[in-house]
Amino acid sequence: VLPNLGVRLEDKENEPTVIKLVDKAELLREKEEKKAAEEKKRLEKEAKKAEAAAKAAALEAQRKIPPSELFKSETDKYSKFDDKGIPTHDAKGEEIPKAQLKKLQKAYDSQEKKYSAYMKSV
Repeated sequence: VLPNLGVRLEDKENEPTVIKLVDKAELLREKEEKKAAEEKKRLEKEAKKAEAAAKAAALEAQRKIPPSELFKSETDKYSKFDDKGIPTHDAKGEEIPKAQLKKLQKAYDSQEKKYSAYMKSV
């Protein structure tokens, strides 16, 4: 009621309450700005929550992939695979260099750990 009449109350610790007469439009504008800031903050919080949920869902989906199937969906990059499913030849049919093969083996081992942890939890 008081802001509609142009009255502002300022409460501060260890000081008496101050009553100020201010322009009614200014008080209403400040009130609207405060509401808008709170709404923006709430929307940002919801967006972060949705982003975190999407990230968690992507990680969960990644955990469900068996290690032998990890690279087989990437036929645009690899043409031949060994018995474990690790690529041996790239899309052009050339043999994959040892350095890259080590990285692929590391990714395979990492997926193997994730998948075994997933299978234990199921």
